[in-house]
Amino acid sequence: MLRNPAEERNVCQLLKTLKKYINGNQERKNLLEISSGVGLHAQYLSKTFPNLNIQTHQNLIQECLKVLKNILSLVRMFMSQYILIFRRI
Repeated sequence: MLRNPAEERNVCQLLKTLKKYINGNQERKNLLEISSGVGLHAQYLSKTFPNLNIQTHQNLIQECLKVLKNILSLVRMFMSQYILIFRRI
């Protein structure tokens, strides 16, 4: 596991603050962690708040890129068919 001293120093304060706003018995919620570093906070948060779906911004960016690549493939496929139809006219 990677380590980051800054994340380790502030994880307790982060947990303390979030406990004021997040109840462990609530329905499943989504949390986006910005500037997630090595993911230490996400690990601690997932253990403390099992009802949270924690998404780090790095993972979100990767997922968005996958979706955009799929969309681009569909657009290319559509455009190639459109060009073929246009050439026949």
